[in-house]
Amino acid sequence: MKSHGTIQTKNKNLPKQNKKKKNTSKTNHKNTRSNTKPKRNRHRRTKNKTKNTPTNNKQTTNQNNTKTKTKHKNNTQILPLVRRTTNNKNSNKNNSIKANLRQTNPTKTSKKLYDLLKNKLKIPSRKAKLYIEWLKKPITHPTVKSLLQFCKYLKINPKQLEEKGLFTRKFPINLKTPTLIKLKTHILNEGKITITKTTKQLQANYVNKDPTLHKYVIELLKELEANVKEKPRWDQSKGAYVTNIDPTIARALIKTGLKPGKKTITNPTLDPEIYKNLQLRKYHFQATLTEEGTSSIYITKEKRLKMTIAWDRSIDITDKLTPQQIQKLKQLITEKKRKIPIGKIKSKRYFDILSIIVDNPPKLLVDEMKILNKVHSKTFKIRPQKIHVSKDEHISVAWNIIFFDIKSLSLFYFEYGMLDNTWKSMRLKKQFELFRKYGRRKLSDEEINEIQEYLNQIPRRITNNWIKSATKKLFRET
Repeated sequence: MKSHGTIQTKNKNLPKQNKKKKNTSKTNHKNTRSNTKPKRNRHRRTKNKTKNTPTNNKQTTNQNNTKTKTKHKNNTQILPLVRRTTNNKNSNKNNSIKANLRQTNPTKTSKKLYDLLKNKLKIPSRKAKLYIEWLKKPITHPTVKSLLQFCKYLKINPKQLEEKGLFTRKFPINLKTPTLIKLKTHILNEGKITITKTTKQLQANYVNKDPTLHKYVIELLKELEANVKEKPRWDQSKGAYVTNIDPTIARALIKTGLKPGKKTITNPTLDPEIYKNLQLRKYHFQATLTEEGTSSIYITKEKRLKMTIAWDRSIDITDKLTPQQIQKLKQLITEKKRKIPIGKIKSKRYFDILSIIVDNPPKLLVDEMKILNKVHSKTFKIRPQKIHVSKDEHISVAWNIIFFDIKSLSLFYFEYGMLDNTWKSMRLKKQFELFRKYGRRKLSDEEINEIQEYLNQIPRRITNNWIKSATKKLFRET
């Protein structure tokens, strides 16, 4: 039996299709012709001279049925070789069959290589077959773990692979390149690096609702020659777009000082290159204001227009609190409201908890405050805003830095602003124009109504219509 032109297998038990059938009838021992047309023999033609009889017709049809049954029974002995499929219409199945046959029966050249890997170098058969498949393809995508095992078996120094230019990506990756530092900012704000429990592999992704921000991240990944899809995927459970980042870039980010895990626990710091480079510093604060920041504008009781720009960072302080202190905080929450304003623990009863909070601000926000004060000769301060008690009794504190006076707002708007063409940048532009027009005087009733109508046109949260239109514009289906 020949299967897809790769391997020819024979089975002696199989009956030949072209063999002349014998008639076992007791009444007539000659060959009979059935009512249906007989199958033609391609090699030689024979004519049956005898006439049809009713008894012979029944017997021959029964014999044909029994022979076809035995034929199918014998064919099942060969099916495991071709993964138990006999449908030749599906090309995908055919390709998988061919791949399976190549693995189980390598060619003469690959047989010698297989013998060398398994018998002489004592490499397990499964690994030997894998390495042979690598050599058959012009480009392969092995994991770092399997590539290091390959080098170990063949006693090759991994650095030689880089020196001989065997990688499609340039190695080593420059950890101080501006592109990688910009990507690190996005991951610090809205990204995540984790290690899987089972395979111990790195996984990194970027999560945000705004498709424009994903465009920024995808362009940075392309500059780093990363394997990335042109369009982010929508995650229904998170209610946002997700861009996956390949493990190589994830390892490079870890080398820059970004630890895997929750950022509230790892407590990262600001990259040193942002202190030195003006463009990197500007991009960092633009991305941070867009991803972590908020801008709000409102009318006070004195009929004056106020505006604020702020962003916050959180830190986990569970390990620094005693069980008694955690119990005190749990008494201040309900099942629905698990956030505690910092003003509720300013009494003497909670003084010990407040002192722990004040002594442990997030390092990243402290670094951002220091660099702003140094560059602009200001005295910006950070403050604890609220406490969050999770269902698994983890205590985290959100700190923020806020700007509300005209000089600080103008500084941030003109010096930094937000990343172009994003939802928040569009909203900030309209808010600041409104603030410059009405922010220095008392408002009339007509102006208040006019401002309220204008603010209703720029809601606080990103709208679904804006997400759809931006997605179609940025990621057109090909």
